[in-house]
Amino acid sequence: MQGAVFLSSMVPTGSQSVKVSNLNEIISLLRSCRDRRQPVVTVDSPVLRTYNLSRIEGALQIDFSAISHCLIDPAKKLAVAGPGTKYSTIVQEAQSKGMIIDIEPIACIDFTMGDWAHEPLRLLSAINSGIDGILRNVKVISPDRMFQTGYDNFPANGGGYDLTKMYMSSGLSLGIPYEFAMPLRPIPDILLKKVYSFKKPEDAIRAGISMHKTGYPRIVKLRSAGFESMLSSGNALSNEDNLVVKLEGNQSIIDAAEKSLDEIAKKSGGVAKDKSSDVPKFIDPTSISPSSWLIGICACDSLELSTIINDLSKIARQANKQFQYCVSDLDPNASILVPMLQGPPSEETLGKIGSYLVDRRLPLRGNSSWNPVLGDSRAPVRIELVRGIKRYLDSQMILNPHTMGVY
Repeated sequence: MQGAVFLSSMVPTGSQSVKVSNLNEIISLLRSCRDRRQPVVTVDSPVLRTYNLSRIEGALQIDFSAISHCLIDPAKKLAVAGPGTKYSTIVQEAQSKGMIIDIEPIACIDFTMGDWAHEPLRLLSAINSGIDGILRNVKVISPDRMFQTGYDNFPANGGGYDLTKMYMSSGLSLGIPYEFAMPLRPIPDILLKKVYSFKKPEDAIRAGISMHKTGYPRIVKLRSAGFESMLSSGNALSNEDNLVVKLEGNQSIIDAAEKSLDEIAKKSGGVAKDKSSDVPKFIDPTSISPSSWLIGICACDSLELSTIINDLSKIARQANKQFQYCVSDLDPNASILVPMLQGPPSEETLGKIGSYLVDRRLPLRGNSSWNPVLGDSRAPVRIELVRGIKRYLDSQMILNPHTMGVY
């Protein structure tokens, strides 16, 4: 794949890069590559190590960091951002207009919207059901076509719409996003964060699911107490498990919620550890320790979480590595698990964990082997269908070739 072109909002050191600042420059570069049949390959943020395309000789990277506009429209309750826009920028701009956004990044890592496009599960909805409730629309360009996902006035609802579901699980094989639109709402009277400490993950999981069912929390996170310290320093400093519960509303709602949640935590052996205003704090990806290996994002059954966590911990112990994790929201049905190892782990250890997570994954968007529209990736009928759509959008098959099982 000599002379491939990289597309990313983050420029890895040692790469040649070309900075683009508008849509016309992206179009010009894509057309030039198409006419020369030069492959175009997207590069993931180095934080999650989902893809490894750094070995491609003679790579030229397109740097999206200059396309970082962020427009807040309180009247339409919309935020419009570019691929180089950081999540923290959207939050700050929205708050300055009295608005709040209902998505947040996995592990509070300050991804750009371009990074998010590689793996939709990196940004999760705090109040809506799944990823479908997050985006009003995404504007996308492919080598031969421009298209738009979702609807202008309504959140996508999973009922079937154009290329949205397929695009979101395509590994950016079908197109490159150049503009995102996200719903906003007014800031509530009170935003509160409570932390509960547990000795065992199974106790924390049981309590978190029960808390979620009350309807009070906006979101219920679970994380090992050493997660943040390992993320920043490469070493875990605690072995407890913490529930981070986010609440909102007026004072009477907050009072009733705290009373109910405290009782649930106590029944499961939890202790209220901290309470504070829910002020967003984000982790700069460049500050993450090179010894911290976030090894994937796994959508799994919430009732199986404790088994999965214990099994992954056992694999880590066998490799003499520390293991930490976070769960974005303890929904009673399905949750998103982010496991982290002290690294760099061996290929054997990564292989064991990778195989285990694939076996445990649910058929949700973000799973490379299953698509909610197209079904099993191994089915011949799906391969032919995807190949036809791919050729319609990318006649020379230059954008992320060999992804989605099509050539």
